[in-house]
Amino acid sequence: MGAVQSNFELFRAAERSPDQAEQLRICDKVLRRDPHYLPALELKSKTLWRKGSFIEALQSISKAIALNPREPGYYFLRADCLQHLARYGEAVKEFEKCVDSKDQHLSSEAQIRIKALEELQEAIVAELINSNPKFRDEYRRDPSEALHAHGFAFAEKRLEPIVDEKRVKPGLWARPS
Repeated sequence: MGAVQSNFELFRAAERSPDQAEQLRICDKVLRRDPHYLPALELKSKTLWRKGSFIEALQSISKAIALNPREPGYYFLRADCLQHLARYGEAVKEFEKCVDSKDQHLSSEAQIRIKALEELQEAIVAELINSNPKFRDEYRRDPSEALHAHGFAFAEKRLEPIVDEKRVKPGLWARPS
């Protein structure tokens, strides 16, 4: 009868494997034994992200955050998953949690991502103001509420208005016939 491998030994085998399916299979085995085994949750999350399985990666990394909420790298991975799922406002909020990290590279990358997501959201908001009368009316009544209701979010430190409606230029679009 063979010896039972420890969670650590299994995790190391998963970590060394170049095969993503094998990594996930081993991580799942470890997590069935111990659902709180943080190294397996982290590796599983990263492997799912590399595969492009962003919903599953988001679920997995959220479990890791629940176990270790002080790891800014976990928030960065969650933000990246949200960005890939076009949940831009949520992604901004998660990237913000990385800005004050002691890891300067992580902090700098988070700031870059926040700026890019804010610019993308500004363009989307401008287009909505141009093309969606309901959104335009909501935005005129209460910009903050309209943005929040539609899933937009901007960095807390931002002071200037999101979109100046007077500067919005009409977009070209074709009405279906």
